[in-house]
Amino acid sequence: MIGLFLFGPEKYRSILNTVRGPKQSIADDIQCLDSTWDMFYEHCGCLPKHCFERVRAFGNMCNYATDKAAIKEALAFACGMDRINPLTVNVKKPSILRVTPSPVRGSSEYCERVAVEGVSRLKLGSFSKKYHVLLQPSDKEWHDEEAQICVHRDASLGLCECAKEDWIYLKNKQWSFVMSPYEQVYVEVKLSPQARGFVSVYLAEVSQGWRYMLLAIGFSFLFLAPVASKWLPYCSNFTRILIVRVTAITLIFQGSFDTVFAMVAVVTCLALYLKIKSILPKVVLKRWFSMDT
Repeated sequence: MIGLFLFGPEKYRSILNTVRGPKQSIADDIQCLDSTWDMFYEHCGCLPKHCFERVRAFGNMCNYATDKAAIKEALAFACGMDRINPLTVNVKKPSILRVTPSPVRGSSEYCERVAVEGVSRLKLGSFSKKYHVLLQPSDKEWHDEEAQICVHRDASLGLCECAKEDWIYLKNKQWSFVMSPYEQVYVEVKLSPQARGFVSVYLAEVSQGWRYMLLAIGFSFLFLAPVASKWLPYCSNFTRILIVRVTAITLIFQGSFDTVFAMVAVVTCLALYLKIKSILPKVVLKRWFSMDT
């Protein structure tokens, strides 16, 4: 459809400007095809094997377009993005994604968005995991300043509209970060116009079983603070309980890579403790009166 829109049917006029006479040397034809191929690759982001499918359209364009500057403008207009349809990788199925940024309409920048989707916080078994996201360019000849990365959590943010200080250059031909399994983050990949190729996005799971132990110890200390506090000498009873509970909360936060999950766990645990504490005296009194009668 893009080829038909830009270049017209194979044996008819292009919609770009007026028709030129057929007198043209083979060298000019080859040069035009080569430059059009490069411009299509630059503005539409196709891989070389896909560009072969456009050769007929390139020939039609070279034969009928009088103004070569219009070729570049038409390609940038047709292939530039005005809607954001991010590529997606999911922590449920870690994979490798190839990202080829395309030109942003009305701008000289090339950008693509990748959405890294997490799982629901109801999936409690994932709390001890974290995920490693690695980005690497396909062309080892790239300079680090030719690619920039921005990570954010705002789905309403426009493409390539991160604040200037939020953009980070590649370092040693790669860039990486870690994320919680319960997060959804967006990675903006921006390339300079002279950069060619694509960026590979690797998503890998990093399991940390020791976090289960920290969480279990933290919950135990939080519930049994009055008992555990008796082991601490030279303090008042209130101070000892406070020290044990602060330690318990610290262990719970260290037990999960996700801060929100840890906060919910602490609040739930404290609410459950207070509920049990309010019910327990009634049960004890009821049992005492039944024994007395």
